[in-house]
Amino acid sequence: MAEGHTPTSGMKSAARRALQWKKEGKRGGTRVGLTRANQIVNGTALSDSTVMRMYSFFSRHEVDKKATGFSSGEEGFPSPGRVAWDLWGGDAGFSWSRQKAASIKNKRTNKMSSIWDGAFLGTLGKEQVEAANAEALVDLEEENDEPLEPEIVTESSAPAETPAPVAETPAEPVVETPAENVVTAESAAPAPAETVAPAEEPAAPAEEPAAPAEAPAEEAPATEQTA
Repeated sequence: MAEGHTPTSGMKSAARRALQWKKEGKRGGTRVGLTRANQIVNGTALSDSTVMRMYSFFSRHEVDKKATGFSSGEEGFPSPGRVAWDLWGGDAGFSWSRQKAASIKNKRTNKMSSIWDGAFLGTLGKEQVEAANAEALVDLEEENDEPLEPEIVTESSAPAETPAPVAETPAEPVVETPAENVVTAESAAPAPAETVAPAEEPAAPAEEPAAPAEAPAEEAPATEQTA
């Protein structure tokens, strides 16, 4: 069974200070951070997995110490990053978790080595080897496990710390569409109507031949008057 690790007095002071800031409505920290602070203040023995998570948190958030408001006397003190930092035990928690993490890693490495040596030499039974392997694998998974909570979560506003990475979406294929007919002034103007030649008038009918001239009437021969 994993050995417990007792928080130091310096860690308790930092966690107690951060809990007071949260009561005053200061931004910063997560629900997991609040849980960790209460564990530290209460002197709860922390497991190897929890210690490794603490060291992982401090290593990722050490950059927050460069932000304005992290140190006392700066504008905006305490910054959200400072509140979150102290919830996990502050500087005392960072140095403590660093030392503990190195010891835990060495212990796990030695455990794996002894397991394989024992199995090879036949000093361990089959069931003992399987149980030890399973326990070592669980320890390694916990060591590599990252906290599920976001980096910084505030109670009244959006996160003020490192934003979560944004997944890139593949660019949509560009479909070329035929160019639409462009209407210009010339093409918009109606085409001039074609000039239609007037229909030719039908030709006048041929003149009828003139009627033959009437022959002069023959004068009747004069009759001689009788006496």
